Amino acid sequence: MFRVTIIYPDQPGARFDQDYYLKKHVPTMKQLLQGMPGFLNISVERSFDASSWGASFALMTCHYTFDSLQNTMLAMSDLAGQMRADIPKFSNVVPTVYVNELIQSHSSDEVISRFGDSMLSDLPSSWMAPR
Repeated sequence: MFRVTIIYPDQPGARFDQDYYLKKHVPTMKQLLQGMPGFLNISVERSFDASSWGASFALMTCHYTFDSLQNTMLAMSDLAGQMRADIPKFSNVVPTVYVNELIQSHSSDEVISRFGDSMLSDLPSSWMAPR
């Protein structure tokens, strides 16, 4: 599985309309993505600073999960423009975008793993986060 993670960083002067984001943006993206091959789910997180349980480095984080790198690239290529065009309606922050391969997931009674070549070399360089 592959996950596109979009992080809206907290920074001085940042504006983020959580109500619009959760009630309009996310449902719209879900509706658009449901028609794309290999789309599995969307999850949204509000971050907290674990050291003090206060403010965090991110205003909001969203994950889009797909069954393969090919379907991830297809969906993001087709919908990236629409996603970006909606951002000014809820934020003045430029999000950071990561694409990750889910290689291991644990639950209380099972372990799901995938090891081997990750195919990340197939990603467009513009998708890679600076290190």
